Amino acid sequence: MNFAHWPSEPATLPPDSRGLMCGQQASDLMLPREVLQQVRAVTHRLSIPDIQAVWLSGSATRGQLRRHSDIDWVVVTDGNIRLESWPTTRHSFQIYKSDVFFRSLGDGHEFSVWQLAYGHPIYTRSKFHETLLKIPIAQNSVAIQRKLTTISRRKKMIRLLVECEAIDETRREVLLLLQQQLRVEILLAGYVPGCRAELEHQLSIVSPDRSVRWSEENRAWLERLASRPAASTVMAAADHYAGARVKTEQDGIDVGKPR
Repeated sequence: MNFAHWPSEPATLPPDSRGLMCGQQASDLMLPREVLQQVRAVTHRLSIPDIQAVWLSGSATRGQLRRHSDIDWVVVTDGNIRLESWPTTRHSFQIYKSDVFFRSLGDGHEFSVWQLAYGHPIYTRSKFHETLLKIPIAQNSVAIQRKLTTISRRKKMIRLLVECEAIDETRREVLLLLQQQLRVEILLAGYVPGCRAELEHQLSIVSPDRSVRWSEENRAWLERLASRPAASTVMAAADHYAGARVKTEQDGIDVGKPR
């Protein structure tokens, strides 16, 4: 499996990047028959004049589609799309205006760059494609800074959730924080992070040393949080990753600190 480089200076992605290669078909993907039928139905409905580009996105393009996974689409259009009466509610759409999508590449938005690196282009208008080939994406340091800002906000959210004693929500946010930190490691190694399910594998391929270090620092916490951990374990994880502590009113025990 090939992983795309994220340049250290503003630059265009290679024209043979997966998301820039025209002429691909949904049938090229290893999808279950019923999913492929839904994809074809959506593709047909998206064949309207104002659409500039359509990518099939997410786990469906990377061989990671699970039974209950959403089927993700990225649509660039300068018109209006009515998202009604689609084949199933399983389909999720991210819609951009052309100028917004181009600007997001120049601003180093990981989601937009992901489409060019790994997305499956169902349709790309020729003039739009020509522009894509010429627009440089921001250097990976810009994407890293964006991700660090996201991590900082997530830590604040975790601390707030701990104050509210929202155990399930805290656990979910800590796991998302770990995922974001993993993406930063991949960006630091100079690559475009892939799908969530393949991030650990990707890091082990593109930077074995970073992978070993990240695993040593985080594997134990991931395993503790993977099942249904006790509240004290969740609070300990929140304290470890976000500096979030909470004490019980009854006895003042700090349940945010591992014992």
